[in-house]
Amino acid sequence: MMGFKFRRLPSKRRFLLLLALAIGLSIAIAQPGLAQFSLPSSTGQGSFVGPPAAVTRYGNIETMPVRSPLSNRVLFTIAAPTVNNRNPDALGEKQTVESRVREIQAKMLLLLQREMDPESLMFGVSRLNNVTIISARDAQYSRPLVLASVTDQDADFNGLPIDELAEQWRDLLEADLRNGIAKLPKDRQRVRQIIVGLVLITLLVLALKYALSKPQRRLRQQQRDNDIATTADVSHLPPEDKPTTLREQVEHRRITLLQKLQQGFTLERQRAALDLSQWLLFWLLVLAWYGGAVWIFTVSP
Repeated sequence: MMGFKFRRLPSKRRFLLLLALAIGLSIAIAQPGLAQFSLPSSTGQGSFVGPPAAVTRYGNIETMPVRSPLSNRVLFTIAAPTVNNRNPDALGEKQTVESRVREIQAKMLLLLQREMDPESLMFGVSRLNNVTIISARDAQYSRPLVLASVTDQDADFNGLPIDELAEQWRDLLEADLRNGIAKLPKDRQRVRQIIVGLVLITLLVLALKYALSKPQRRLRQQQRDNDIATTADVSHLPPEDKPTTLREQVEHRRITLLQKLQQGFTLERQRAALDLSQWLLFWLLVLAWYGGAVWIFTVSP
C-alpha cells in the first residue's frame, strides 16, 4: 500500500523524499563514529614545534654556533641533547641548544652593561654543582658572573676534553669581551653622534615640508577658484566688448577656454612638483632613520 502511494507521488516530491531519507541515514550512521573520533588538539602536546634553522642535528645531539653580540662573529659551537618537539608543554625542563646560545649572549651583554674594570677583570674556569663553567669577575663585582657552561655533549662534538675545551672557550670569550669593553666608550660616542645627526635631519626635513605646505595650500585654492570660474562668462563684459555675432561668441569662448586650460595646466604642474617634493622628503626621512638604525646596530650591537 505504501509502495503504491509512493509510486503515485510526483517525481519531484519522490526525489526530495529520497534525499531526506538519505541524509537522515547518513547522520544516523555517522553518530557512533563521531562519538569515538576526536580531532587532534591545536594546542598542548598535539602541536609540533621544530628546531630553528640555525640548529643542526646529528642523531642524538643538536648543535648551534654562538655568535658574538659584540663583533657578530662566530665564537664557538655548542651542543645539547636532541629535542624533537619544542612545544612548551612537551619540552618540560629540557634545555634546547638555542636557549643555551641566547643565555650566553645575554650574559656577555650583561658583563658590558656592568662596566667592569678592565684592569681587575679576570676570566676563569671552575666547577659549580659538578658542571664546568666559565665565569668573569673584577674587584667591584666579587661574585663571579657565569658566562657559559661546558657539557659532555660539547666535549663529544668538539672532540676535546671538557677542561681543555673550557679553557679554549674562555680565551675566545675573554678576547671578544675585552675588545668590546675597550671599544665601548668610542662606540657610545658614535651612537650619540648618529642620533644627533638623525634629529638634525628630521628637524630640517620637517622645516622643509612645512615651508612647502604654504604654497601647496595657495595652489590648491587657486585651482579651486579656477575650476569654479566660468570658461566663457560674457555677461560681465562691458557692452562694447561683448561679442555680437555667433562667430565672435564662439571665438571668444575658445580663447577664454584656452587661457583657463593653460592656467590650470600651469597650476597642476606646480602642484605636482610640490607633491613630489613632499613625497621625496617623507621617504628621505624614513630612509635616514632606517639607515641610522642599521648603522647604530653595526657600530654597537
